[in-house]
Amino acid sequence: MTVATGILLGLSACELYVVDQAGQLPPQPLKPKVQAEPTPPPEPLHGSDQVVFMDSTTAQLAGCRTISSIRFSHNGSFTDGMTILRNAAIQINANRMVPIRLVENIENSGGPHLYQVKLMRCPEPETQGTETNG
Repeated sequence: MTVATGILLGLSACELYVVDQAGQLPPQPLKPKVQAEPTPPPEPLHGSDQVVFMDSTTAQLAGCRTISSIRFSHNGSFTDGMTILRNAAIQINANRMVPIRLVENIENSGGPHLYQVKLMRCPEPETQGTETNG
């Protein structure tokens, strides 16, 4: 009785797959790749030129906090990718970036270039002794 139960449980765990080769689509001929129009370079957002790189030790000493990290690849010029990176930092209210990995593809100037940074928010430098009490 237990042997029969074991055989039934063993067989019930099997799945049956049927491959229907008659219903496959015929192979399609390859079409030539159409050249896409080049995209215009990204426009820098207001204040994106103020987003600068810094190292992680300086960020910790300056009291910066990590907001997010971003990683992407870009086909196009490396500087256009940097503009996209700085625009992303501005959009999430970051004012510093700690580079983790930046790779410029020099073999093919059109990319793909790789960007990976931590986006930080650092306190603004205080003015010390420049205002009068009055």
